[in-house]
Amino acid sequence: MRATPRHVIPIIVGLLVVGAAGLTADSRLAQGTSAPAFEQGDKEDVIGAPHASTGSCGVERWSVKTGTDADVAKVNLGSTTATTIAGLDARTAPNTLPSNNRVAPTETTVFSLSATLTEFKLESDSDYHLVLSDGAGHTMIAEIPDPACVGSSSPFLPSVRTARSAFDARFSVTTSFQTANVAVQVRGVGFFDFLHGQTGVAPNGIELHAVLGISFGAGPTPTPTPAGGQLVADGGFESATSSGLSAPGWTATTNTSGHSVVVARGADPHTGSNYAELGGANNETDTLTQTVAVPSTASTVALTFWVNVVSQETSTTRAFDLLHVEVHSSSGSLLSTPLTLDNRDRSKDGNTAGTYFQPAAIDLSSFRGQTIQLVFNASDDFELPTVFRVDDVSIATT
Repeated sequence: MRATPRHVIPIIVGLLVVGAAGLTADSRLAQGTSAPAFEQGDKEDVIGAPHASTGSCGVERWSVKTGTDADVAKVNLGSTTATTIAGLDARTAPNTLPSNNRVAPTETTVFSLSATLTEFKLESDSDYHLVLSDGAGHTMIAEIPDPACVGSSSPFLPSVRTARSAFDARFSVTTSFQTANVAVQVRGVGFFDFLHGQTGVAPNGIELHAVLGISFGAGPTPTPTPAGGQLVADGGFESATSSGLSAPGWTATTNTSGHSVVVARGADPHTGSNYAELGGANNETDTLTQTVAVPSTASTVALTFWVNVVSQETSTTRAFDLLHVEVHSSSGSLLSTPLTLDNRDRSKDGNTAGTYFQPAAIDLSSFRGQTIQLVFNASDDFELPTVFRVDDVSIATT
């Protein structure tokens, strides 16, 4: 009998520099302590790296920043914690910042947040320095390293490459600050930096470093769309240039290492060449989220999408693997679950990869005048997994 389902080589050089100084940990205070003379404002201590953007990579806590430190295995890349800039700014800074170890739990956690990217520049250590704001007086820094400055053994490297490419596709970065003021969703590893007058620095020196994913067009206060418009950005995921955990307007999470929720140039789209793929492995949990502002003047607000359900399950009576369509508040609180699909819905597309059906339109008019998060939340139980492919998502208003 089936059990009850449960749904539920810059790094080497950097180390040599530290070793030459006779240090195994940097004991300067994160707050209230002066940084070395070579770190003034946004300038960083660097060491030569001919293949990097500026010809240099960083030194200070560089292994922690880029994922080649002694504690990198403690970072759970398969789990992402949603947060806010204010929430991160409120964390207590440690008294000591080790050079090759992490300050748990902040520096062993992957966070995601929505914000406004106010400005950015290329740093002397070849990082992209991003200044993030929540519009309510809280700011922080996020950094996208140059992949040439990330050791080949780093588990961060593939995601760093993707994030850097996504940023390059949107902006031309120079060594001078440029104003952006665009909504973004950023995913990255928590990190405490020393305070040395950095532009946009949080009071406690907290950053997302390294950034592992970034998408544009979604944020805490998106521009309201007039009635008669389309609220979803890139509903077909066609603007995604590579597979991963983001597309313009979208951010995704997974607990399964190596799984791409957003699939670029895949074999099973509804239209175009890209789509989202949630589930597909035992005990897998995935989410796909976009933040939208629903106009208060809209007469109708209708959510539609196409879905392909392919399952190894054979039961026609019991739901083991689920796809919830959820509406959350702008802060992430669950407001409503207007639709749930499961493994039994495979009958609607013949259990055939690439064959989609469209559920009935979902009325979201009760959320007029609100900023909400549309979330697709999939969970597979411990055996016989189900894949839920989603494409051509629309929230149309009249």
